[in-house]
Amino acid sequence: MSHREADRQIKPDQWTPFAEEMKPWDAAHAASGARLRTLRKKAGLTLWQLASASNVSLSTLKRIDEGEFRITIRNALKLAPHVNCTPAYLLFGI
Repeated sequence: MSHREADRQIKPDQWTPFAEEMKPWDAAHAASGARLRTLRKKAGLTLWQLASASNVSLSTLKRIDEGEFRITIRNALKLAPHVNCTPAYLLFGI
């Protein structure tokens, strides 16, 4: 069986070519986006201000905020100091 045939047998809900693409049922990551949104608003920052301060792209922040993307460890490390929390809190709520 070739690699292409094997790829066709993998169902779309089992694999995605986009590392940050979130599955609809991934509630834990949607919750991390909600935590970021709450902390961002509490800090009085707009998405644009947070993007500029943290060097995370505005489009990525919008998608995290809307629950479409996961917060990566790298982005959590960049964002946490600007919203006054730990990266662990952004990622896991702890």
